[in-house]
Amino acid sequence: MGGRSKIMHWEDKYKSDLEKSGRAESMLKALELLREKHPTPGIIVETGCQRMVNDIGGGQSTLIFADFCKEFNYHLFTVDNNPDAMEVAIDVTKEFEAFVSYVVNDSVLFLAGFNQKIDFLYLDSMDCPEYDSPTSSRLIASQVHQYIEMETALSKLSDDPVILLDDNLFDNGGKTRLTKFLLKERGFSEIVSGKQSLWVKS
Repeated sequence: MGGRSKIMHWEDKYKSDLEKSGRAESMLKALELLREKHPTPGIIVETGCQRMVNDIGGGQSTLIFADFCKEFNYHLFTVDNNPDAMEVAIDVTKEFEAFVSYVVNDSVLFLAGFNQKIDFLYLDSMDCPEYDSPTSSRLIASQVHQYIEMETALSKLSDDPVILLDDNLFDNGGKTRLTKFLLKERGFSEIVSGKQSLWVKS
């Protein structure tokens, strides 16, 4: 199967589900940019793994990334502090396990100790309450956590990284509110803003 037809075949497996979750444009664009910017082998890091088997509403990120890694020869590190959630992620990606490292740990601690360069960073750890008020302690905790993740990961990024943030554009600011200020300050530009926020070097 030729290069472009191979990509289209892979996209066709997940495009419908991603459209249902509101993540098709951002997720597919992020992975397209990864292939353009970083020929294989490359590194994907995901904080917050897939927690349900048929998690269409949540985006199925671990499954999609793991399949992508097998198809195009990348490697996924998925980290979550919940062992039960990681067991789900392991189960749904067992077909692709040779291309995945499963890590049960606090995401900030993991990022601080990571000793490889990250080509694609996906931040989706800690639940973000979509309908809480902007002053909700749960919301603020999720925003601060993602900000600290991003701040910690900055020195671990490769020269031209792809960054994708989940839970964006909520009326209350979503999980990405603080992180987006940080990325702008560090010379990144947002190129897709929807359910997810996609960033690249300016």
